[in-house]
Amino acid sequence: MDTPQRSILSRRSVVKSALGVTVAAGTGLGAIATTSSPATAASLNAANVDVTSNDGSLSTLTIAPDVTVTWSGQESGISNIDYVWNVSTGNNSGQIDSTSQSITGSPTSGDTNKVFPSIDLLQVLSASNFGGAPDGETSSGTDVTVSLKATLKDTNGNIVTSKDPLLTATFTVSVTNQASTTGGSGTANTSGS
Repeated sequence: MDTPQRSILSRRSVVKSALGVTVAAGTGLGAIATTSSPATAASLNAANVDVTSNDGSLSTLTIAPDVTVTWSGQESGISNIDYVWNVSTGNNSGQIDSTSQSITGSPTSGDTNKVFPSIDLLQVLSASNFGGAPDGETSSGTDVTVSLKATLKDTNGNIVTSKDPLLTATFTVSVTNQASTTGGSGTANTSGS
């Protein structure tokens, strides 16, 4: 039998979440997905992003998350969820998106899905951190970590439960500087008389 303190902690836990995120950069494409179990931090598996460009630079790096959050046994009904996305590399970090979602009926148990529009990671990260390889070579790769904080609130705006991070993933971005080539062809159109 649970003690009162233990019951309160389990009721305040967000018990399940899932995230599908697409990370795209130039012509590269990666995928991130996860599920979590009760009272544990969720970890995302992230595919590395490989981009090839004619000058070895990265032009875009985005995520487009699709998140499902499930909760049960909360002491107050959930009427709103605040989502905050952060991104970091070894030398840059910051918030890339913050949004809220209203929950109809303020249930103490339930689930909700939130589809985010594309989020630009380069609003915080510097594109120059990802390229710079000589002609015909690939950069050593830069690790990028994305994380999501979720805060569930009641009808008065009071925090019922919060998890930071709820979801997190690290992936490597590598940029190949496409080898340049030069060639030619033609016809001499010789003649004589």
